[in-house]
Order: sequence, then C-alpha cells, then structure tokens
Amino acid sequence: MTVDAPCGTALDEVNENSGDDSVAAHLERFYAVNGYGPHGGANRRVAYLHLSRLRVPFPNGRLRRAFLHVHDVNHLVTGFDTSWRGEARLAAWEVRTRSWGARVPLWLLVAAAVGWGLLLTPRGLLAGWRMGGRTRGVLSLELTRDELLAMPLRDLRSRLGFADT
Repeated sequence: MTVDAPCGTALDEVNENSGDDSVAAHLERFYAVNGYGPHGGANRRVAYLHLSRLRVPFPNGRLRRAFLHVHDVNHLVTGFDTSWRGEARLAAWEVRTRSWGARVPLWLLVAAAVGWGLLLTPRGLLAGWRMGGRTRGVLSLELTRDELLAMPLRDLRSRLGFADT
C-alpha cells in the first residue's frame, strides 16, 4: 500500500545512473524521490496510508520497521512503483516468491494490498504473480542487511533471476 507518500513515483527517476549502483544508494534515492525521509520511515512508530487526500495512521510495528528496507528493495528489483497499483503488483510478486516466510504480520499487509489490487488492477496482480514465478525474493538469498545494501543493484537483480535491464 502507499505508505507515507501520497502518490507513486516512476522508478526511472530513482534508478538513474548516479555512479553508485549499490542497493543503499538506490534506496536513498528511492526514499528522497518518494518523500519518505531517512530510512524510509522505518524509525517511526506510526505510518500512514494515503487514501486520496485522507491520511490514515496505523501502527508501524517492530517487524514492519525491521523489514521495511526489504520491501523497498523489492520495489527496486521489480520496478513496481509506490502507487496503489504498484503496491498491488508488488504484493502479488511477494506472494508468489513467498517473500516473507513465516512473518504473519507482514503477510497481513500483503493480503490487504492484494485485496485492493483485485479491485484496482486485476491484470496488474496477474503480471506481478507471473513475474514472481520467474524470479526469487530478496530474503531467499539469506544476506545480512549490510551485505544486501552493499551489493550492486544490477548484481542483486541478476541473482534473483531478473534479466539485465
């Protein structure tokens, strides 16, 4: 779902070549372009869903804060933006790649995004699902946070089964 930013941003703006291809550098640009602030809001105890002009607060629990960077890296590797439609596509991809393992609270957020996707973009859900059948989730690599952030985005996409773009 679109959290802490009112609208989606094309990832082309984020993934522009700045000379540093590390996942950390791409995440910094992703957070800046989307207006998420430092660490994508992972340090906040409350997050917000944007429903048109309405901001709906919800608890930003410990588990969500700990794995928010992984969800955001999922945006970077898939190319799905942060609009409601992009979040729904990403949710379908996360379901298909079993991205969150046994982390039930994270699956609840994914289920909500899939629900919205059924209303907004059923074809987008199918596209995300199909992509998930050809690729792997970030956590499947069993990297530490530091290893993930230091890795070049191009290498990460390759290890996950994405064609070089």
